[in-house]
Amino acid sequence: MVNVGLFSPNSGSILDPRVVFLTGDGAKNFLFELEAPDSEGVFELEVLLRYWHLGFWVYNRESLRKTLSIRILDQVELQVSLPRRGLDVEVDNLRLKTDGSGVAKAILKSGRHLVKIPQTVNLTADTRLIFSCWGDGSRSNPRIVEVQNDLKLEATYEPEYYLNVDSRFSLAYGGGWYPAGVEATISISSTVAYININPLLPEKYVFKSWAGDVDASTPTVHVKVSSPMAVEASWVRDEFSKMVSATSIVIITANIAVTVFLVFRRRLT
Repeated sequence: MVNVGLFSPNSGSILDPRVVFLTGDGAKNFLFELEAPDSEGVFELEVLLRYWHLGFWVYNRESLRKTLSIRILDQVELQVSLPRRGLDVEVDNLRLKTDGSGVAKAILKSGRHLVKIPQTVNLTADTRLIFSCWGDGSRSNPRIVEVQNDLKLEATYEPEYYLNVDSRFSLAYGGGWYPAGVEATISISSTVAYININPLLPEKYVFKSWAGDVDASTPTVHVKVSSPMAVEASWVRDEFSKMVSATSIVIITANIAVTVFLVFRRRLT
C-alpha cells in the first residue's frame, strides 16, 4: 500500500492525497487536481510518498520527497471571433488581426477590458457585412468585458447589398445600401422630360419602364433586396410631340412671313 500527496508549506496541509495498492515492479502515474491561488506568485509544493513495508510505514527517505514550484500568473486568454481573416480587433491599446479561422487572441490580466471590432466589413463594391450583435446578445461596439477566466467572444454580422438606381432623365430615388431581405421603393421624380438640344424644337422623352434587375412599367415600384441590384429607367422619345412642335413652328413662321409681306405692301402703296 502506498500513500502519495502534495504538501503545501503555506497551508500546512496535504492536497489531493491518494491511497494506492501496488503489486510487482514498475511505474505508476498520478494526476493531481489542484486549484490555483487567486493572485500571482510562486506556488510551492512538496511531493510526499510513503509505503507500507514489513509492518511499518517507510517515509523518511530523501527519495520519497521532492519539491517543486509552480509560477502562477494572473493572466487569461481572450478570443474574438469575426467572419473572416485579416480584420482589425482592438483590445484596450492592443491592435490585433484575425487569423485564418477569423479569430484574434490576446493574453490579458484578469479584469475589465475594452474590445472594439469593425462596424462594417466590405466584401465587394456592392456587398458588405454590418455588425449585428455579440454571442451573448450585447449590441455594443466598442464594449467593455469583464474577463476573469479564458473568454471567447463571437461577433455576428448581417449582409447588406447595394441597390443602384439610375435614370438618364429625371431624378431617381431609392438607391443605396439595404439589409438582405428588406423591401426597397424606387421611383423617379417625373415621367416626362424635355431636352433642349434645339431651343426651337425641344425633344420630349416619356418614361417607359425599369430595366436591369427589375422589370416593371410603373414609375414607382417595390423590390426585395436579396442580392446586389442595378436598375435603370428606360425612356422613349415622343415623336408625335416633336412633329407637332415642328408644325407649330412652320405655321408661326408662315404667319410672320405673311404679316411682314402685308406690312411692306401697305407701305409701298
